[in-house]
Amino acid sequence: MRLDDTETERGLQIHPTDHISPERSTTQDLILSLFGLFALDREVNAAFEMALIVRLLEQLSISEGAVRVTLHRMVKRGVLDRRRQGRSSAFFLTEDGVALLARGRKRVFSSDPFVQQGAGWTLLTTMPPSASDRARYHFQTRLQWAGFGAVDTRVWLAPGRVDVAELMKDVLPQDELQEMCVLHGEIVAPSQLERLIARAWNTADIQAAHLRFLAEWEERPVSSPALPDLLLLVQQWTGLVLDDPGLPGSVLDPQWPAPRSTATFYRLFPLLREKADDEFARRLTEAV
Repeated sequence: MRLDDTETERGLQIHPTDHISPERSTTQDLILSLFGLFALDREVNAAFEMALIVRLLEQLSISEGAVRVTLHRMVKRGVLDRRRQGRSSAFFLTEDGVALLARGRKRVFSSDPFVQQGAGWTLLTTMPPSASDRARYHFQTRLQWAGFGAVDTRVWLAPGRVDVAELMKDVLPQDELQEMCVLHGEIVAPSQLERLIARAWNTADIQAAHLRFLAEWEERPVSSPALPDLLLLVQQWTGLVLDDPGLPGSVLDPQWPAPRSTATFYRLFPLLREKADDEFARRLTEAV
């Protein structure tokens, strides 16, 4: 599950029409998917041994070295913590990690994640110059998760009505938050909606991301082992939800593939989840 505060370095510099990489399967994203699926709704302090995480990700061609390095970075960032468990290390979500995953879950598992939420558009200016680099990083990645695209270096635009105060209340202090200009309304002449969208989002790249997802999953049968497929499905779906802000249908191709992507995810997810739950329970028993 790809979520805001641990978005990879791609989130540090977000520019208009930022290109979408076809390679979205990062080690960190898969680890977040694992904890989001099997720790968040169960025991917040449930710890997963290093060996278990390594074995699961090896099935997705992720090397042990990559897993170890990524876990170390996630601990350093405060998303995970570790404790000794016998001769090995075990990892569990911190409070920040729990909050991070919970924030993204609402949109990731929305029944219509690519449908514009509310009428009109939300526009905001960039952060005040006094903001720290860390705050800027969280600001940009949080905005991207809320569906904002950068029209230029100073102005961000999102479809629908976004509660920016709620979105940013733990990123910026109140005085800096009040320095921002946030507006909600309609785009009117002489501004042209299509041109603004083209500056803020690359719809061709978003469409291509949907088509890659569909090529991978639309005709995919459910087979065993299901656990690696579930992690990969959720990781790729989360990346797709991050890429597509839910633009109004009036400016999109009539054959826009988002409804097919949504139907594909919700066909596969419950089937894979049922099998993967059993497989994960067996893995935990084997690890004891």
